[in-house]
Amino acid sequence: MTYIFYHLELLWSFVRGKDDALYGIDATRRGFWLSFIAMLIVEPLSLFYALLFGYLDEVLLFRSGGGTLYLLQLFLDWGLPPLILYAIISVLGYRDRFIPLIVSYNWLSVIMVLITMLPGAMMTTQLIPPQLSIMLMLGIYGFAMWVAYRLYSFVLECPPFTALGLAILMVIIGIASAFWLHSVSQATVSA
Repeated sequence: MTYIFYHLELLWSFVRGKDDALYGIDATRRGFWLSFIAMLIVEPLSLFYALLFGYLDEVLLFRSGGGTLYLLQLFLDWGLPPLILYAIISVLGYRDRFIPLIVSYNWLSVIMVLITMLPGAMMTTQLIPPQLSIMLMLGIYGFAMWVAYRLYSFVLECPPFTALGLAILMVIIGIASAFWLHSVSQATVSA
């Protein structure tokens, strides 16, 4: 438990602007695999959010045939980003920084989910008008891209345009995979 809180504290410091905090992460092979513990934090938080706001019927795990779709969702959320990042940074010549990048990326996922839960709850419960929801969503994506840009820039020590390109690409891939998964799940429900 201390290991988890230690890494979350480091990434929280990073989000608050202290880039040097990333020097403390466990950037070993063991740390790489342990960073996927973040999934065991994020996924229950997502289920809790769905339960709290009455969207449990939208959770793939609880749908008919949803177990397979949920495994696909886990792969798209936790397996696809490391594979894509590995391919891209290998081509760009930053392969030696893959483990620190993924360790930071995985633990940062927990922090980002916690940060976006309150605005997400405000949009879900319609406490704010739709126009403001769009602005809030753009702000959330902008913030996520800014943090991702800083992460890529610091860990890879790459040029700013490379870090920006990676940040934009990963946000686009995340949104596209969510839309694709939604269409697959809708097709499964209607079939």
